[in-house]
Amino acid sequence: MAKPKVLAAVPPASLEVVSRVVAEDVELVFTNALPAARELLAATPDIAMVLCGVHFDESRMYDLLEYVHRDFPHLPFFVVRIVDREGRRLSMATLGAAAQAAGAAGVFDFVAMSQSLGKAAAERALREAILRHLPRRAGAS
Repeated sequence: MAKPKVLAAVPPASLEVVSRVVAEDVELVFTNALPAARELLAATPDIAMVLCGVHFDESRMYDLLEYVHRDFPHLPFFVVRIVDREGRRLSMATLGAAAQAAGAAGVFDFVAMSQSLGKAAAERALREAILRHLPRRAGAS
């Protein structure tokens, strides 16, 4: 059985972590630009989920969220913060609340989880969160 496809709309610095934690479970379709993300969504009907980094395409995460919520409302949109950019501290509570109000299925702060529980535990938790937000397939157990 084919792996579910996940559009990983994340900065290049985040892709290594995302690949490491879910590459065995899903097929990742990577992009780091909004126009490419739109094209991939339109051209790839079997994408099961959008995984979007908070720093996607220089902070265009909300633009992608709005597009997905409007044109692909069946797709779960899961927000992650994998990298911490110096000088651009984000309030993840505020960002998460705004993203969920706009239609995101969930938010995961890998940076904070790594700092509090360690990298290995954060990677396990991220994998579980991503897989939990994937839609169940018909006939899957």
